[in-house]
Amino acid sequence: MSQPPETNAKLRIFLSYSSSQGSLSEQIYMTLVTSGHQVFFDRTNLPPGEEFDRAILNEIRSSDLFIFLISPESIRDGTYTRAEMRFARETWPDPTNRILPVMSVETDFATIPNYLKAVTILRASAR
Repeated sequence: MSQPPETNAKLRIFLSYSSSQGSLSEQIYMTLVTSGHQVFFDRTNLPPGEEFDRAILNEIRSSDLFIFLISPESIRDGTYTRAEMRFARETWPDPTNRILPVMSVETDFATIPNYLKAVTILRASAR
């Protein structure tokens, strides 16, 4: 079993978000990239013509950290963000030190999947 990454290490990060959070997700992406991290951001990193599910799964499996932006849209059943979360759960059954849920839009806590609630949920704040 792999060890969690060092806190000062540059990380491979997978950023999961709903399309309604596009602006915030791009801000987070740019901040992480300018800090030296390698971030998978579907708008810039998804190769055209590659099988979508396979590419996403491979990126999650090779990441050190999975950031999930929580919003009512991102946790809705049937969304692709839920599929990404399922891939993350298959990769890391224990979310500790691997999953970073961020409340980007106020969301009823009872509707948030238990996998995300198993670790501390951060709240996004406007700059």
